[in-house]
Amino acid sequence: MSEERLVVIDMQEGFLENKPRKDVESVVTVIENLVAWARKSNIPITFTMFPEDRYGALVPRMSPKSGEIVVKNDSSAFSSPEFCQKMQGAWKLYVTGANVHACVGLTVKEAAKRNLEVVVFRNATLYHEQYLAKTVQTWLSLMLTHGVHITNFLKE
Repeated sequence: MSEERLVVIDMQEGFLENKPRKDVESVVTVIENLVAWARKSNIPITFTMFPEDRYGALVPRMSPKSGEIVVKNDSSAFSSPEFCQKMQGAWKLYVTGANVHACVGLTVKEAAKRNLEVVVFRNATLYHEQYLAKTVQTWLSLMLTHGVHITNFLKE
């Protein structure tokens, strides 16, 4: 099994409401490209989500395969024993999803504490509009202090 993992966090309909449509469309397209790249590269993919009754279903375009979804009840994906099990043997995580100032940020912080190499694709993450860009920049800066790599995904 690959030592790298693609983690798509909480791309649920409820998290995408009230966000500019073009931003959502752009991020969903980049994540679709990341998923295609990971499948082509034989990199396991994990989609995290809260129970549907809280934030709705995953965006249909995410198209997870059987066994790729982990339902969690807390912000950090590492709060789920099933997620931790799927990450066993991994040394590098590629992280995307919603929202960079919450679930993405907390998962990334926890991964860095576990000495995993983490890459966040800035163009494949979302945040609540009420959080100013300065707040998001603060989160990204915090990730950098934990050794996280922040870049954009460019389609092959």
